[in-house]
Amino acid sequence: MAKLTFLGGAVYLDSPMAIDASEIFCSHAGEHRLSPEQCRTACRAAEYVRSVEDSKALDRDQFPKVIVSASGMAAEVIEDGRAWRKFQAICEAQGGMRRPPVAGHQKPVTAPSAGSVSFTDNRRLAMVAKLAGAPDDKAAGLSLHVRLGSVVEKGQPLFTVHAETPGELAYALDYLDSNPDIIGVGQP
Repeated sequence: MAKLTFLGGAVYLDSPMAIDASEIFCSHAGEHRLSPEQCRTACRAAEYVRSVEDSKALDRDQFPKVIVSASGMAAEVIEDGRAWRKFQAICEAQGGMRRPPVAGHQKPVTAPSAGSVSFTDNRRLAMVAKLAGAPDDKAAGLSLHVRLGSVVEKGQPLFTVHAETPGELAYALDYLDSNPDIIGVGQP
């Protein structure tokens, strides 16, 4: 089956969550009303955009096309206040809005050199937070001080590890010693 076209242009799905949902939908054809063939046809209708580079190239391409992406919807939900109202409802369901506790033990992790933040390994950051006691210890976790593309100086804090006990902080720092490249700093 050919891809869908719109005014002579192709249809692209440029949303990692929508691509994942489509693939899950197709892999569970027995769980919904579409026949396996209808499901395959629906999932082949758009071309999946899987990398940032492909997404940027698609934006630069001047040919007619339809790009299905969730970024506009997210901005709308934030701008019209729905996201804030939902956040407040979630907080109320968990006992109300309150200041998070402050950990008794904190340690900033600094940039090994000057440069630009080039990557963040979220899985290993999550492991640092877990070793520090999160999510069981409510004050444990991480505070991020930079984002991708941030220009940093040598010794500038990248993130701070928070733990409720010295032992949990030591576990997290030992892991960091063996995994020093959790946040990459390269040439600007």
